[in-house]
Amino acid sequence: MIKLKTKPFGEIEIDEKQIISFPFGLPGFEQLKEFALLDSGQYPFYWLQSTSEENVAFIMMDPFLLKEDYQVEVLDSEYATIGLSDKAGSALIFTILTVRASGAMISANLQAPVVINPQTKVGRQFISNNPDLEIRYDVMKALKQMEAN
Repeated sequence: MIKLKTKPFGEIEIDEKQIISFPFGLPGFEQLKEFALLDSGQYPFYWLQSTSEENVAFIMMDPFLLKEDYQVEVLDSEYATIGLSDKAGSALIFTILTVRASGAMISANLQAPVVINPQTKVGRQFISNNPDLEIRYDVMKALKQMEAN
């Protein structure tokens, strides 16, 4: 177990298996190479917490919950950079959420999924080759539609 200072939970203990290496960092945070994947305790949300910067954490969720037909469209050579050879078949795929200051709007960046190879514990944020994917997809609207169905 490792002690980790986090933005959402304060100091917690995590299993080493929760540590994910991001050799390229994340866009805007290229200097940060290691994050912990944390269950938020509120389905369907997860936290991606920097292990070196307590105040750098991203809330994420499974994009397939928002769009059943969601597809990550990146080149095979890009998947290979995190040790995936079979497209994203065995990968964990998340979309980073943005919560507006008022909390009234939560949007998902479907254009730039976070893909994690669960075997190697290596991840990367990709830019999808699908120009139709939204950068500010309305999460609350999608969740309300799911509840109505």
